[in-house]
Amino acid sequence: MDNPFVHSPRHVAVAGPAIGPLAILDSTLVVMPGLPMPCGTPTTFVLSEPDLTALALQVWAAAEQRAVSGDDAGWPTASPRQRVIAGGLLRGLTDTSIMREVGLSARTLSGEVAALLRLTGTGSRCELGFRLGRLAALPGVALGSG
Repeated sequence: MDNPFVHSPRHVAVAGPAIGPLAILDSTLVVMPGLPMPCGTPTTFVLSEPDLTALALQVWAAAEQRAVSGDDAGWPTASPRQRVIAGGLLRGLTDTSIMREVGLSARTLSGEVAALLRLTGTGSRCELGFRLGRLAALPGVALGSG
């Protein structure tokens, strides 16, 4: 799902083929999902062999080279004011409270909420609230700050 509320200096839109979650610790240890046990319980591979950690580092570097920022990929982004408004909506503030907090007129707030509906692909304020709740739970999301 595209997330117009991700706010960090480095958005990654395209990272190439994925092999699953991968953690590289101190360039010497690789942790990744293993095969499930016959009963279905997940397992984890912890790799410390230099050849395997070097391979994981190469995969990481190749993915990073192919990465494209969200801005370069053409993803729409929320303005700082829209993030503050979205944060207010997510906190359940009334329109009056949001207008006071952000310093907007009712008409301007209405236009910004309409822009948020378009940006998130939602059709109602209720659906927008639900979507904002899901988006806010993701890492790198900045709602309520400008």
